[in-house]
Amino acid sequence: MLLDPSVAVVGHDPTQLAVRASVVDARGTGAGWFLSVAAYAPGSSTSSRLIVAGAGATCLPDSACTLPVNGIAYPVAVGLTGARSMVFEAEPSSGLGAQRVEFRVYLAGAVPRGLSLSFSLATQPSALAAGSGP
Repeated sequence: MLLDPSVAVVGHDPTQLAVRASVVDARGTGAGWFLSVAAYAPGSSTSSRLIVAGAGATCLPDSACTLPVNGIAYPVAVGLTGARSMVFEAEPSSGLGAQRVEFRVYLAGAVPRGLSLSFSLATQPSALAAGSGP
């Protein structure tokens, strides 16, 4: 499985981020997968958050993909402490092939200095916790 994320600031007041990840599931098992994000900003309070307002997926060009069926309820709050939050899933029998997942992410204020985002792709939701931290 492959994860190739990108992040861009696309709006201000509130700050809006465009987050995209290309996910390739060529296992052929139909087992599904889970995408998480950890956000960390030095000196942020425990109440500071990113808000993932929604997400969608499209097949990449020239891919015979099965679009992911996502059971995540939005909005999802992601703390800036480095803890992982599940933000997208491909339920079993979905998410096969190559697809692009796009997220709408908002911050209540300016982008915190030193903000880092870490993405993780796992085949089991329990595996996401093992990768917590910035």
